Amino acid sequence: SMTGTREELEEMDGFDGAPLYLSIRGRVYDVSAGEKFYGEGKEYHDWVGTDASRSFGTGCRGGTDRTGMDCLSESLDGLTEKELKEVDRWLELYETHDKYTFIGHLVDDPVNDILEHIEEEDAALAEADGDGEFPSDDATDDAEEERVVQPGGETAVVEDDADRVESEGETVEI
Repeated sequence: SMTGTREELEEMDGFDGAPLYLSIRGRVYDVSAGEKFYGEGKEYHDWVGTDASRSFGTGCRGGTDRTGMDCLSESLDGLTEKELKEVDRWLELYETHDKYTFIGHLVDDPVNDILEHIEEEDAALAEADGDGEFPSDDATDDAEEERVVQPGGETAVVEDDADRVESEGETVEI
């Protein structure tokens, strides 16, 4: 199984040949085979491209529910025992359905985690440095150093060449 972000799930809405995916309790299912229920303008289309777990329990598919929360929220806060059982009943339907496929789990966007991790590392390094400054002033040579995180997660040190010439008008995209 794979993982996907909420942003990626939003793309799986049946438009432009995209499949119809929905998520319940963070589990993502391909319901493309149920186009007559989940396609545009159909009864359950509001559940497509999102995790609307709450709606499976309350049956509310628009606006806000009795608790004042968005009907199509993934939050199960304040649901009754009966409503929670209803969410699980739907989950079981998708899990055991012969035409709907379990795709994977919904995850938070990893970029936020990576950026947070880098900030924590920088703070730890600055602390270890003693004087609270980062990078250290007593670097062996005078070149400015810049940390670059490679796709594999390693940190490469890029030295800033003072004699590097950038041609005017050239845009460097990162």
